[in-house]
Amino acid sequence: MNVLTMTNLHEKSGGVTQANLLAKSMNSDMIHYCPIGSDTIIKGNKDGHTVYYPSNSFTETIRELEPDAIVIHTISHDFIQELPEIKKLTKTIYVAHLNIYETMSIDYMRPYLPLILSYLQQADAIIAVSDEQKALLETLTEQKIRVIPPAIEYKKLRKIDSHAYSNDFLMSGRLFPIKNHITPIAAMRTVAKTYPDVFLRIYGNGIIDVDLNSIIDVLGMKQNIALFGTLTNEQMLSSMCECKALISSSIYENNSVSVIEADRKSVV
Repeated sequence: MNVLTMTNLHEKSGGVTQANLLAKSMNSDMIHYCPIGSDTIIKGNKDGHTVYYPSNSFTETIRELEPDAIVIHTISHDFIQELPEIKKLTKTIYVAHLNIYETMSIDYMRPYLPLILSYLQQADAIIAVSDEQKALLETLTEQKIRVIPPAIEYKKLRKIDSHAYSNDFLMSGRLFPIKNHITPIAAMRTVAKTYPDVFLRIYGNGIIDVDLNSIIDVLGMKQNIALFGTLTNEQMLSSMCECKALISSSIYENNSVSVIEADRKSVV
């Protein structure tokens, strides 16, 4: 079966990492989520995957590649516009990484919600990443929804030994309001009174990086908390091994990956 995996090939995020892992397990080639305005399809390689950058038209690109199905992690306005013709050529399966509440609450993301809801009505199948997300999506669409938890590379985890030589803690993810960084920052301020060497590493990038740095500065916590930008999946695993614990404090989100990674010793 010829399956294409569609995502934003230029983005670094948990959703893109999941897209890569699923593509790897299915031996699936990957395709960028937006046409690039070329007269021909551009073929390349990224992280061991064959990748395609669609030409001026998704429809013509898909007609040429002839996939039996497209597993979609990132949708675009261009894709939705061509969907009636695309559905004549192949099946489309949507992996819904989205968080409806976050999409609604952030100004620049809100306009994308009608686009997402439109596709929820038209996808041939929808994959949710948790039972809670499935229950929410079932109130928004009549389409078939199946739950597939986020992928975990168990073989890598089994080979890892954890040696936390310091009182470092780790938080990783997009720097967005829903991730609720303020709770662990406040906690570190309390913990530092008893353990002055405690340190919180915050990895990721996003719209509140300046705000978080300002909060850390105002609280006088620069010796105990710092932002370090993005890191690769392998770097994340290495950093976890050096820290006391992985912290996840999202307001409303599927945290199954964090729970499994944090409980690494039980996996080993």
